[in-house]
Amino acid sequence: MLIAVRPIETQWLRDRVELGPRPFYLVSGILSGVQGAGPAWEWRQKLYQKFIDCSGEPKRSVRSVAHRGAPLMFPEETEAGLRAAYRMGAGVLECDAVLTNDRQFVCRHGVCDLHYTTDILSRPDLAAKCTAPFSPRGGATPAAAVCCSTDFSLEEFKQLCATMEMEMNTNATSLATFLKVPAGHSEVYAGGRCFPTLSHKEFVSLVNLELFEARMTPELKVWDYQPLLGLMPEEAADLLAEDYADVPETRVFPQSFDPKHVERWLSLDKPFPDAVLLVRSGFEVGSPISKAQVAILDDLQALRPHALSIVAMPFQTLLEIPANVTGGEVAQTPLVATRAANFMKDRGLRIWAWTLERSGPLPTGTFFSSVPGFMQQDSDVMVFLHALFQVAGVEAVFSDWPATVSLYAACIPVAT
Repeated sequence: MLIAVRPIETQWLRDRVELGPRPFYLVSGILSGVQGAGPAWEWRQKLYQKFIDCSGEPKRSVRSVAHRGAPLMFPEETEAGLRAAYRMGAGVLECDAVLTNDRQFVCRHGVCDLHYTTDILSRPDLAAKCTAPFSPRGGATPAAAVCCSTDFSLEEFKQLCATMEMEMNTNATSLATFLKVPAGHSEVYAGGRCFPTLSHKEFVSLVNLELFEARMTPELKVWDYQPLLGLMPEEAADLLAEDYADVPETRVFPQSFDPKHVERWLSLDKPFPDAVLLVRSGFEVGSPISKAQVAILDDLQALRPHALSIVAMPFQTLLEIPANVTGGEVAQTPLVATRAANFMKDRGLRIWAWTLERSGPLPTGTFFSSVPGFMQQDSDVMVFLHALFQVAGVEAVFSDWPATVSLYAACIPVAT
């Protein structure tokens, strides 16, 4: 039988910031792999020296945003992951919000991700209710399953245990070989224990009453709830806001890719002035900035009395290799801000960036696709993070292991 993890309630243990060995491991290799001359070497050397000279105690920082908790090693969107992120100094904690079929928000990254982020497929009574229960590979038909939050009530959802976000094996001929932990992530804390799934109300209560030094950033996932639940986007935004009735709006950064959600939060009778617009398409490196996206920004920044002030963007839209630098010169060259990053700053918008510690062992990862050849080793994560803050001018960074950003925030001054 799986036993639910119970948190340690001692305030001293809960509120102290502990970074663990990983961020210091990343710092230790900053000078590796780069020739001892030139601007890139000097830049890295100055960064390394700032960490060496750092003597302050790590503190909680709003620059450090816990992306779904601490999913590098803990099941995402769980109380255990959020508590781990809080201990690592995260000043902002995230819950991705999706609805059940009885209109209750729960913390899941996607409406239809239960089959690879929970143990639902091992629970036949619930798995039978999935949009598409597991089917093994048969001939040219790949193995597949689709289980959505909207397939279940909150009571049913709460019966599940969260797992690490798994990769699906489309060649699987049985359920036993269908899911596996992706490279770069670990089950060191997840094996053999039940990590209860979390409702959005539980998330709000946990952070508001216990992890009270942190702020909250719920992401309302974009989904068409109209056919099943009869909710328009603005109504879904209202429903999410209701869960924060007893929370000061200054502690909440609601976020969404849907401008309708963001506009609603900025315009409520009890508005959320720090609502965050997530942007991705229309700001790719090497392409003109989308006129449609500019029009959306124009509309949201024209709102009164509360206008849009924060955008959140993926790394690959914020930093790039300088023009005319190729081949072996890439690793020897400091990164530069993209046109999109400068565009946002020129508009007076604050930039949050996503997502650190998510790409697995380097050199890999779509989040670094705008700097091909630059990310050669794990320690380049810290160099890239330095460029995000000092070159692209970001205000905060989402991370799957918040200790990395928390150490940076404790040691390196940031102008924004």
